[in-house]
Amino acid sequence: MQHEKMNLKDNDGKHLLSAAPSHLVKVGQMITSKRTGKTLKCYNVMACYIGFDNGFKHWEYSFWDEDKKKCKSVCHRVLQEWLDGVWSVVA
Repeated sequence: MQHEKMNLKDNDGKHLLSAAPSHLVKVGQMITSKRTGKTLKCYNVMACYIGFDNGFKHWEYSFWDEDKKKCKSVCHRVLQEWLDGVWSVVA
């Protein structure tokens, strides 16, 4: 099976991510719970696409939980809810 390179430009030549919202956190940044003090480190930010035209859907963020020794991935909307609630980005 031959793999094709994904075309990251639309029919007008614009990059598919040009209309995407900016990242809430960047790789290497940490978020912390204001309630418990627990921290999660972001190790991956991935663009998710949908449909045959590769239309951008949302950002997916992956965090490492050192206490549980496992990863957790959440979409942009869920992370925004966390940050509006009890989580904050560590500067």
